[in-house]
Amino acid sequence: MRVFFRLSCILAPLLWLVSIGYASTIQAAGVPVESCKPALAAVNTLDFPSDWRIIMAGEKLWAGEMEKVDHTSQLAVTDRKQHITLIRAAAFTDPNLTGKYITARHVLAHELGHIKCGCNDEWKAENYANAHDH
Repeated sequence: MRVFFRLSCILAPLLWLVSIGYASTIQAAGVPVESCKPALAAVNTLDFPSDWRIIMAGEKLWAGEMEKVDHTSQLAVTDRKQHITLIRAAAFTDPNLTGKYITARHVLAHELGHIKCGCNDEWKAENYANAHDH
């Protein structure tokens, strides 16, 4: 109960941001809540739907979730039906995962590309990310 209360207190400003038109909620799962700050900064500059949930997943959760899907993403996966994007928290801290030129913001923009086109087309999502990652 104490963890939930602490999480609620820390995430309360995120709920206020949603009420003024910013993107969806961001949740920490298996990582410290503070690790959501870079994701929040990136998401607030992108046009995510207001009812979208973004979950920053720690390595244990990430590995478990990737076993359930039919493809292996290294950085993020979006479920358009459930309005959820799961992003690997290490994408914000480990340049070995993203490479030299791909930022975590770009990864979020790519996932938003899937949402905007309503498709699984990687080229369309990447083109969207390239046009909106600035």
